[in-house]
Amino acid sequence: MRKYTPKDNVQGKSYYTDRYWVAPRVPRIEVEAGSHFADVVEVLGKLAKESYVEIGQLVVHIDAVQNVEVLQALKEKCGYTQCSEQSAVDYLAQDGEFELFYQLLSVTEA
Repeated sequence: MRKYTPKDNVQGKSYYTDRYWVAPRVPRIEVEAGSHFADVVEVLGKLAKESYVEIGQLVVHIDAVQNVEVLQALKEKCGYTQCSEQSAVDYLAQDGEFELFYQLLSVTEA
């Protein structure tokens, strides 16, 4: 018989991986008080579960059920007018869900 391979995560993977290589982590920086990002986090209030800055970009984690409410607040109160990128990360094999992310642009603060 052939060796069984699990079929729950069938996305393409590389055949060779260096077992000693560790991917570098991007540092997470706290949101500075008085910055534009601090104002955005303050507007979101309790809707933001976690917020930090990575590579000059504000990252905000929210509950999935509050997705529309947060996007409306960012548009109406914070001036984010364009969605430059929207995608999902597949966590179906581990958690049975997707992680959605949006990259929003505020033309007035750019």
